[in-house]
Amino acid sequence: MSAFGLKILACLIMLTDHTGAVFSASTPYWLRFIGRIAFPLFVYFVAEGCARTRNIHRYLFRLGLFALISEIPFDMALGGASFGGVDFLRFTNVFYTLLLGVLAVCFYNGVAAFRRPPAALLPLLLLIPLLLEPPWPLTLALAALYAAVVYIMIRLAPEKEAGAEPAFPALAARLCALAAICPIIWLADLLDTDYGSFGVVFIVVLALAQTRESKLVFLALFIFLEYGAPLLSSAGLDPSRIVMLAAAMLAVPLAALYNGRRGPSLKWSFYAFYPVHLALLAALARIL
Repeated sequence: MSAFGLKILACLIMLTDHTGAVFSASTPYWLRFIGRIAFPLFVYFVAEGCARTRNIHRYLFRLGLFALISEIPFDMALGGASFGGVDFLRFTNVFYTLLLGVLAVCFYNGVAAFRRPPAALLPLLLLIPLLLEPPWPLTLALAALYAAVVYIMIRLAPEKEAGAEPAFPALAARLCALAAICPIIWLADLLDTDYGSFGVVFIVVLALAQTRESKLVFLALFIFLEYGAPLLSSAGLDPSRIVMLAAAMLAVPLAALYNGRRGPSLKWSFYAFYPVHLALLAALARIL
């Protein structure tokens, strides 16, 4: 199955999920169970997008643009607006998660490619004031400033010369890259994004997986960590958790159907579907 077909399916599943969320009092809860399939599929294709995009910076721009566009219908449809109005910095939509996930992948690849990767750790000094436990707005501002500085460094850093001997061992470069993305992962929790830091790590791991088989293995692992781990820590088996885990695991065989082909190119339509369907659900909820 092409990416187009699977994305259409994921959008329909997401619509089912959000319908159950918006009209929770009058719809069966199994709509939410079915909806657990959508996010793993979207993460899978975002990870694919990181590897296949011709310009990851344009990819980041599109995700950032639709994160802002989607926040108003997201808050109106799923409850954020009932807690003091629309807020672009708290209880944020899934595009924020996807944006931070792709940004973390961009940082990882960019820092690992530096001639001297430890230089990318210098912006961490901007976070020293956090030791004093400043108020949330300042904490968020420092994290955002850190992200901006590292992004600028990646854009301005000269590329390695082809065939040149790396100045640092590959392991050291990867460790520096991992350290550089930790504040981005933490930023997801500061912004209270959909799926939070877990979602960002999910995207990074799938994007860095080298083979199709390893991507599917990690997909199954993260689904289990999200929905199956609570079963191990609870005193008894929760039937609803078991059903939710089983439903979410259906994302793995669906992703396995992907044949590597893009299919019809309706990229902007898939981006637009998220805010449009939330706006329609919010409007319908107010009419009814």
